[in-house]
Amino acid sequence: MRLLAIVVILTTACGTPPPPDTGQLTVAASAPSVAPGRQVFFTATGSAGYATGTTWTSSDPSVLTIVGRGDGTATATGVAPGEVTIAATAAGGSGAVAFEVADRRVVGVAVTAGASVPAGLDLAATAVAMFDDGTTRDVTGQAAWTSSADGVATVRAGWVTGAVPGSARISASFGGQSGAATIAVIPGLQSIAVSGSASVIAGRAIYLTAMAAFADGSSRDVSMRAAWTLDDPGHATIRPGGLVTGLAPASFHASAAIGGSTGALSVTVAPAVMTGLRIDPFAPLPVAGSTLQMTAVATLSDGTERDVSAQATWSSSDPTTATVSPAGLVTTLAKGFVDIHADLGAYTSQGYVLIPPGHPTALEVRLLFPGQHPRQELQALATFPDGSTWDLTHYAVWATSDPTVLEVSNVYELRGLVMSIGTTAASATISATLDGVTGQTQVQVRP
Repeated sequence: MRLLAIVVILTTACGTPPPPDTGQLTVAASAPSVAPGRQVFFTATGSAGYATGTTWTSSDPSVLTIVGRGDGTATATGVAPGEVTIAATAAGGSGAVAFEVADRRVVGVAVTAGASVPAGLDLAATAVAMFDDGTTRDVTGQAAWTSSADGVATVRAGWVTGAVPGSARISASFGGQSGAATIAVIPGLQSIAVSGSASVIAGRAIYLTAMAAFADGSSRDVSMRAAWTLDDPGHATIRPGGLVTGLAPASFHASAAIGGSTGALSVTVAPAVMTGLRIDPFAPLPVAGSTLQMTAVATLSDGTERDVSAQATWSSSDPTTATVSPAGLVTTLAKGFVDIHADLGAYTSQGYVLIPPGHPTALEVRLLFPGQHPRQELQALATFPDGSTWDLTHYAVWATSDPTVLEVSNVYELRGLVMSIGTTAASATISATLDGVTGQTQVQVRP
């Protein structure tokens, strides 16, 4: 049989750290691949050794079957050429590894290098296996990695970490063959400079950048690797990558540290700004000749709200029906409908005032679509002393006699909408109340 080959491609990725050691299971195979009809052995180990009681699974049993032994090991049998993922799960965690069933074998080793890494930072290495059928496969995760000088540079799962200036030969072994590259560890980090906006509005966020300067005159963005802190965490927060969110007005320093060097930037949190405006109450129902206080509420960028009734400019769409004072006090003059507007800066809000001809004397609840339906829509029709009838569906308060089978909405746009709770036909009494007057009807709804 011919030998397998591995191509090791080293690429600089100093801005991304190696994957953390999470304490999960490490799954390993006794061989890099297996031929159909042959067996291979797997182990699952954790921090305390072999993971007993492990459950083993193959992502495709038509390619490779696996049977656990109960002691953290398993025997797998190749069925047909293909690639699978072997997963192991135990009380201590889980792990997985990619595996191949194939007749092909690795045929040689080719190594490309020429990369360097600053002391204290990382470099990504990639191992690619070349097979006798002319195909290749990335085996970075399956290769065994070693460094000829751990004091200069270490390697784990393809990630090379520079320790001190010098050189080290980084090797990856797979299928009985190995490839290597010489990595130069250059003088380390000299300083860090933090840049970005010096101001952030309360409730909003900005990104800061940490640039590292090295002894050879080069520099690179290390924002994602740096440890970020604030000297006043009560007025802002900072997340990995340099994301600063303002909480309350203050000035502080945002710092980025890596490799023993620290840089900082002075940042000021500016007061929250207005992001929205609304009128409360949105749709009142006063009678003619009464007054109603409406409130203009501003929403701010920090999530708080503020009463700005005195600062807003108020107006009525029909002053002969209702007027509004500079402070938002509405005086109703006649029955009808009127829009009340509040304006402040670039924001405007609108409330609706419906003025009926007095207090209702009766309230009729009516089905819009008689019969059984998946949901029912109801109307609340109010009768007034002058004999007029008004549709006040959106102003009534709705209730159900049995909330375990039917529910009725009191959301403004959906008031009077009835829906079934369960999966069978149900019925209940639905009532509407307005100004002390109640009407009701029996409603049946099918799923």
